[in-house]
Amino acid sequence: MQIKKILFTCMLCLSTLLATAQFVSLDKTVISSNCWATNPVIATSTQQNAIAVYQNFVYLTYYDATSRKLTIARNNNHGLGTNWVYVELPHTYEQRNGVWDNHNTPNIIVSPNDGRIHLAFDMHAGDLRYIISSPGAATISDANFTSSLFGSTQNYLESNQTLIDRVTYPRFFVGDNNKLFFMYRDGGSGNGHTFLVKYRDDGFWDAPVKIIEASHGGSTRCAYFNNVHFKNGRIYWSWVWRESPDGATNHDLMFMYSDDNGVTWKNSAGNSVSLPVTHGNSSIVVKNIAQDSGLANHNGCAVDGNGNVHVVLRHGSNYKHHFGIQNGNQFTWSEQTIASFTGDRPKMYADPIDNDIYFLVRQGSNNSLRLFETPANGGLYNQWTEIHSDADSYKTSTNSVMNATGDRLMSMVVSNDNRLQILNWNLGAPSNNSPSVSITSPANGASFNDGDNITITADASDSDGSVSQVEFFVNGSSVGIDTSSPYSVNWTIGVGSYDLTAVATDNESASTTSSAINVTGNSTVNTPPTVSVTSPANGASFNDGDSVTISADASDSDGSVTQVEFFVNGSSVGIDTSSPYSVNWTIGVGSYDLTSVATDNESASTTSSAINVTGNSTSTPTEAYVNSIITDHLNVGKGNKRGIATVTILDNIGNPVANASVTGTFSGTFNETVSGTTGTNGNVELQTSSTAKGGVTVNLCVDNVTHGSLIYNSSLNVITCTGASAKFSKAKDADSNIGENQSVSVFPNPATDRLYITLKENNSQATFKIYNLTGQLIIGGKISNAVNTIKVDNLPVGIYIIQTFYNNTIKNFKVMIGE
Repeated sequence: MQIKKILFTCMLCLSTLLATAQFVSLDKTVISSNCWATNPVIATSTQQNAIAVYQNFVYLTYYDATSRKLTIARNNNHGLGTNWVYVELPHTYEQRNGVWDNHNTPNIIVSPNDGRIHLAFDMHAGDLRYIISSPGAATISDANFTSSLFGSTQNYLESNQTLIDRVTYPRFFVGDNNKLFFMYRDGGSGNGHTFLVKYRDDGFWDAPVKIIEASHGGSTRCAYFNNVHFKNGRIYWSWVWRESPDGATNHDLMFMYSDDNGVTWKNSAGNSVSLPVTHGNSSIVVKNIAQDSGLANHNGCAVDGNGNVHVVLRHGSNYKHHFGIQNGNQFTWSEQTIASFTGDRPKMYADPIDNDIYFLVRQGSNNSLRLFETPANGGLYNQWTEIHSDADSYKTSTNSVMNATGDRLMSMVVSNDNRLQILNWNLGAPSNNSPSVSITSPANGASFNDGDNITITADASDSDGSVSQVEFFVNGSSVGIDTSSPYSVNWTIGVGSYDLTAVATDNESASTTSSAINVTGNSTVNTPPTVSVTSPANGASFNDGDSVTISADASDSDGSVTQVEFFVNGSSVGIDTSSPYSVNWTIGVGSYDLTSVATDNESASTTSSAINVTGNSTSTPTEAYVNSIITDHLNVGKGNKRGIATVTILDNIGNPVANASVTGTFSGTFNETVSGTTGTNGNVELQTSSTAKGGVTVNLCVDNVTHGSLIYNSSLNVITCTGASAKFSKAKDADSNIGENQSVSVFPNPATDRLYITLKENNSQATFKIYNLTGQLIIGGKISNAVNTIKVDNLPVGIYIIQTFYNNTIKNFKVMIGE
């Protein structure tokens, strides 16, 4: 007895010396030395209800390795000790499709209102397999706990015995008023609905309710749940999406909750979510996660005593903690990395009293179980520490439950040698309180100049000891330590944004990190001026020959503006050296981009955003032509498609023609002639009456255009037909090399970054247009000078049609734009 007292005294001393680390001990009990371990079907991430806790009873379910029978183990002492009793049920774990399918996990729960035991097992997109016990079986004596308490295997839940098929990933949970719920996927991987069913407390269930829809926008997907929790009247639900059987294609993190036992649901903003939920509902997304980021399905989720939601997802070799802080009906989400190593899908648990969060996972390299913990730390949850590691050749990760007082985590695990064990992680509260610390200067959001010397100051205290030091960090790197109050260091700021934190350490080596404050260092280098075109307005329209005043506002925050130069389609049209800045310019026919460039007293310059204006011809149009044809198909349901074509009609001045009757003939998959009338934009959509399925080819030839006052001149057409028989009427006389005639020439051919259009004489009425081979107008403008430069370096490589309007004559040139 004296030796025990001495040992106990030594343990107390040791616990005082090591108070910074949470005390953890681990008790192991072998439940079965012959559990099925051929494939990971027991205590895996997909087995959602391996352990059921009810009053002082703990239930486990698994398959026996020899008989493959569905087995229940029960303990009436909160899962402690060796007093376990066993019931073997008639169902035999089966080989499906030539394999032992590790999706076919067994699950167990107790319905509190009638004391029945429920099991769902051995399913992967197959008929429901469900067994229910007689009422009160959960608390019957060990002597009377036998297989006779359980009914036969059912493929239904409702009293009318409606078959439920294609079931995968069954799970149970208890909601408000001790109501039991059953949840499952109906369908396959990447293509399955999610249903929720409520138990009636009489041996039968309500009809299943579809909560999540598999189909959206013509494609399918399914939800993979991290977990579903109920706490303080609220159901919490988080999951990831997947569109294929490939386990790496999980993506995004979703969350919603219900305050009325699953009747209605809300997103993180507290807004209602329509049922069934579809992939198109972006309001439920709390984190965008790309596909192939890791096996993020069947990961962990926990809810702490304050109703905050914690999710752990595996991103490659990183384990990420995503947490939503509750504020009434709303949740604010953050994330951080817990640890980086190669391991299984992780699980997460919450202490309901102290709100400590635990992360438990099997590491693949040595088959050890690793347990990490962080305190709430004021809602930051940023002090993750590995508090225990245990290696026992574990084959699977764990299914665990946290007890009501938060001081014990009970895990069910399987070893490679077929041992099924219960691990009781005893979580002792640290005896030492961590210090508190906050940065008091500079203020959050403060701004300084590059090179300024900054004093960073912090307040720190310790409720049950003393502060031994405060270390200061800038963007995570240490910049100094102070061991006496007032705590401060000096630091020289550079250009950029900086997060400042302080770490206080107490006399027992416990440490706390302050909240970050952000400061900015501003460059003392010259800041370029700002400039914007203020007149004319973007989209303004004028007549050919109008005098237009182009005005700009310009300023310089650290100097003065020396000049503003004005550009039309990249060519300078004037400079103004004093405010208000403006120039006068005579507009022609076409589309023009206006910009201004401001230069300051240190020769720094800034170009404004472009505004676009149009010059309209004052001539009277006499002819109409086809400017473009765009073909496509239209889905009309059940796989049927129609051919459609949008035809644009312009007059010989270049304006859209309204009320023109257009007749065209479809070819390819569809063969019919249709007609339509253009709108004010000169466009008409022609659509086939016939439909086709599968891949379709849609081509159209314009047969005729009629108008009340304009003559249809097909020789002006930019394009008459699409497809293999495409006709570019206006290009048919184009020179395939350098276009040249008596009045105008275009060169070089091929061109790379610039084209030159030369006129025999200056002409303020001359314009040009560049079309691609689908008839789409790419560039247009005025060419009033003898030599005009057109920038084409931003055009894709290909053949283009250059159309010039000069002395009432239209000329076309075919030019190759190269790299």
